Amino acid sequence: MGVLEQSMRWNILKQDMEQAVQAFESSTTGDSIELFADAYPPPSKPRPDAWSVLRHHGRAVAFSKAGKWEDVLIEVDAAIETHEMIFNRNKPSSSRSVGILLNLKADALEQLGKGAEATSIRARANAANLRQITEYYRSVHEKLDRIYAKGKDKEK
Repeated sequence: MGVLEQSMRWNILKQDMEQAVQAFESSTTGDSIELFADAYPPPSKPRPDAWSVLRHHGRAVAFSKAGKWEDVLIEVDAAIETHEMIFNRNKPSSSRSVGILLNLKADALEQLGKGAEATSIRARANAANLRQITEYYRSVHEKLDRIYAKGKDKEK
């Protein structure tokens, strides 16, 4: 694929992600699951690019809104695995983006009654402080994290 084709593909995928996140932010029903859950490949076959990491993260947040904590774990694990494959040569990452994902995983584990495992995961999340490679990638993870946090606040 040439440079021009790669640039066009990136712009299309970026616009697609921005539209999905924007629609997700304004969603108040189960519609949010469909934004990320039905339009893309299932988590058992992650697409090896940064966009698939963001899609897995989006699906995890959508499943959390529906209280589907086992599905949250599947998506978060797929996001982390794909992130580490792409950005860290299959080694554990301590980037802030992975920290966000690990905190979501810890919340899911707590919801499933696995407090000890959640504590261990949260410790790794709190230690994740490396800055992410691209500003845009980090910003989408942070937007999804804010959507998730807003949903948690409503539950209280």
